[in-house]
Amino acid sequence: SCGMMAGVVVRALCVTVLLGLPVTQGGISSSFTNTVCQRSGSGCVCSTTSTGLVVECSSRSAETLFPLDLPSQAVKITLRNYNVFKIMYEDFKGADLLQELNIINCGVQEIGDWALYRLTKLQKINLHMNRMTEITKDDFYHMINLVDINLSNNSISTIRGDAFYSVHNLKTLNLLGNDLNCNCEAKRLKEWAYLRTGKVTVLDAC
Repeated sequence: SCGMMAGVVVRALCVTVLLGLPVTQGGISSSFTNTVCQRSGSGCVCSTTSTGLVVECSSRSAETLFPLDLPSQAVKITLRNYNVFKIMYEDFKGADLLQELNIINCGVQEIGDWALYRLTKLQKINLHMNRMTEITKDDFYHMINLVDINLSNNSISTIRGDAFYSVHNLKTLNLLGNDLNCNCEAKRLKEWAYLRTGKVTVLDAC
C-alpha cells in the first residue's frame, strides 16, 4: 500500500543517516532565477566577470552538503569546506559552460568513474586539501581541454602511470603535499610527462 511504501522510504532514509552513508549532495540548476545567487543565506557570492558568471561558496560547517542549486551558467565554481565525499556525474551535470572548478577542503575521497567527463569546457580543476588516496585512469578520462590539475595536499599514495594519458592538453599537474609511492607507476607517469617534450610540468616529491 501507499502508506507502507512511505514507511519503507522513511525508514531507509533514517538508516542512511544513522549509518553515515553518503546521501545526495550538490547539483546544477538550469533556472535563471532560483539558484544560490538569489537565495539569501546560501553562503555563496555570485559575480559577473568578462568571462562569465563566477560562483564562490563556503560553508561554516564541514558537515554541510554542497548546494543543490548551483547555476548552470557558471564559468567558475568554487566550493570550500563542504562535505562532498565523492564527486558524482550528477553533481555537475548541465554545467556546460564551466571552465574552472575548485573543490577545496571538502573531504573528497573519490572521483566517480567519468564523473567529470562531460564538462567539455573545463580547463582547470583544483582539489587541494581533500582526502583522495589514489588516482585512476578514469578520474580524468578524455578531459581534453584540461590544462591545470591541482591535487596538492591530499593523501595520495597510488597513482596510475597512465592516469593522464587522455588529458591531451595538460600543462601543469600539482601533486605536492602527498605521500606518493615512488614505484614503477610513478616512473611511468614521469616518463609520459618527459615524452610530452616539456609540455607537462609535474610537481611532486618523487
